Amino acid sequence: MSRSMSTEVVRGRETRGWLLALMFLSVLGLADSGYLYWRHYRSTLIPSGSEQLASCPAGGCDLVTQGDYAEIRGIPLAGLGLVGYLALLALTLMASTLGGRSLIWGIVGISGIGVVVSAFLVYLQVAVIRAICSWCVVSVFTMTSIFIMSVLLVRRMRPLDLSEPAAQTGAI
Repeated sequence: MSRSMSTEVVRGRETRGWLLALMFLSVLGLADSGYLYWRHYRSTLIPSGSEQLASCPAGGCDLVTQGDYAEIRGIPLAGLGLVGYLALLALTLMASTLGGRSLIWGIVGISGIGVVVSAFLVYLQVAVIRAICSWCVVSVFTMTSIFIMSVLLVRRMRPLDLSEPAAQTGAI
């Protein structure tokens, strides 16, 4: 196996590892958003005590998920999160089977929008609602991790430099 061929094999394995991590994070985001979506439609607030601590360590989940800022035109924000994470999972699955940087760029774009929206929602929680939802914070970290990893993956997937000696010897 030539040096350029072995470099491509190693890069392929590394890319698959990154894509598996992105899939895992997307599934985590789906589960978290699904829980928040269910939480949004709960009709009663959780009583204080140990049950509240188990379901929301920060104690503000119900204020956030059932408050005035929990919907946009009747659509729960957690539902938009579900759609976003589902799109990220679909793009990651397609990228793992079809390959291609354009699909990874789609992941960068969607997760970038997710990071901006998440930052605004954190601002609302801290400055306006004055309550923190622990599960929302999990979503912020998940989306930010997906964004950072996808940007790093795009950078790692750069085409091989044709000036590399191994690439030139393979062409001769």
